[in-house]
Amino acid sequence: MNTIILSKSEYEILKAQSSAYERLLSAITAQSIVTPPTKSKSKTLSAFRNTGKYNKNFLVSFKKGLHRSSFFTDK
Repeated sequence: MNTIILSKSEYEILKAQSSAYERLLSAITAQSIVTPPTKSKSKTLSAFRNTGKYNKNFLVSFKKGLHRSSFFTDK
């Protein structure tokens, strides 16, 4: 085992940074993991298309991704 010697002020700074990182990571993770309301590939694609916010190239790419996904179904 290697030993590293830090001053108390250096330790406190690293400890505060670590705590801030953990809080940030927890907040981001909690907000970004959302279960979609449906597992249907066609319904999901239609919902995206109907918003009018996405261009044709994005929707084509999104459709390919949906078909590769094991989460979404064809029902």
